[in-house]
Amino acid sequence: MDGDRFDSFARSWAAGSRRRLLRGLAGGLAVAVAGGARLAAPNKVGAQAGDICGPSDVVCVWPETPQECCAPGYVCTSRKVCCQPDRIPCGGSPGSHACCCDPGQGETCNPAFDANPDSGAQCCIQSKLKITQLKLNDIDDKTLQYLSAAPHTYFGGNTRVHGTITVVGAKTDRLTDVVLEVLQGGSVVARGQLDPKARSTLLTAFGPKETIKIAKSKLLFNIPSSELGNIDGSANGNLTLRVRAISQDEGETTKDFGAVALLVRYTNGNRYGGRDEKVGGDDWVKPSVKAVLEHFPGLTWGDMSNMNGGKFKPHKGHQNGQEADGWFAGYNARNAATAQTIIGHLNDATHGSRIAKVFVTYSASPCDVFCKAITGVTLDDGRRAIDVIRPVSGHGTHFHWNVSP
Repeated sequence: MDGDRFDSFARSWAAGSRRRLLRGLAGGLAVAVAGGARLAAPNKVGAQAGDICGPSDVVCVWPETPQECCAPGYVCTSRKVCCQPDRIPCGGSPGSHACCCDPGQGETCNPAFDANPDSGAQCCIQSKLKITQLKLNDIDDKTLQYLSAAPHTYFGGNTRVHGTITVVGAKTDRLTDVVLEVLQGGSVVARGQLDPKARSTLLTAFGPKETIKIAKSKLLFNIPSSELGNIDGSANGNLTLRVRAISQDEGETTKDFGAVALLVRYTNGNRYGGRDEKVGGDDWVKPSVKAVLEHFPGLTWGDMSNMNGGKFKPHKGHQNGQEADGWFAGYNARNAATAQTIIGHLNDATHGSRIAKVFVTYSASPCDVFCKAITGVTLDDGRRAIDVIRPVSGHGTHFHWNVSP
């Protein structure tokens, strides 16, 4: 085939290859024959006549050449094979073969291959090690939908994740670690470690039943605040959660939990009341909501959402990072002047339309002075003020905002 067709074929087979693709392809075929494993990509090569690894490439230390590299996100093996980050590199020096096993398909490295990659042994073998059940919960032991993913000091600077898990494996094997991985944009940006009590339950031999489990929801993982700083919280988005179980004999296996919405911390000083440390704080919001709360001068803020969202007593709401209690000087009078201040918030040219509901304690029937001040008022965005500012008991000393994301 001509050069253009070859380049097109090579790019479709392995993203990111640059030079010596024939050598990479040949090496990949040799590994496939030796181990039957799924190869991710051949190596990229550089460091000759100015043709060096790109700034995002993973530089590999291989003795045969001055510098070679794998595509961004891939993992170097010892024998010039690049593995995807969710694969396990197998085989090593001395030897001429290496491969990448897929724990998601129940594969693990064959110890016989690792001991002698030139022996002709199958590289990957099917492992008994599997996570057969996984449920992650918030601190109220309800299904986790949000994750507090910013530096903080609550619970010793850890975001807590509760849940249940079942892992099966060979009776002679034992679990050595279970880790919660937080992914953003396909890359692991933070890791949660087992809580000591969960660790004492899970890190043991599988035994005759070949099963280790935590059947009742409890604290499983602590994600250190030092790692949460790696997460980009500048915009609304989802994080992907994955649990990795590692055993003594059969390598590792993973199970995806799925996506959860990102919550960040409101850190400005215009707050009132305590911070509800026992529920992981009261200052968790979606990034876009944080921008709205920061925008309005003269307001002080109380409860938002607690750690990882979810139920937050005594509130009926405050579960999704979109609600906040606030106050301003003169609010408690709940008179015509109070009404005009709130209408001013709703008419703000930047974020007024984002305020979906305002809860205030006032009488709609008979219509009191506050009610009369908002009746017949049309907001700048066309909404009726009385449809947005709703009479809700329990809001005599603070108002409540429901902000659209």
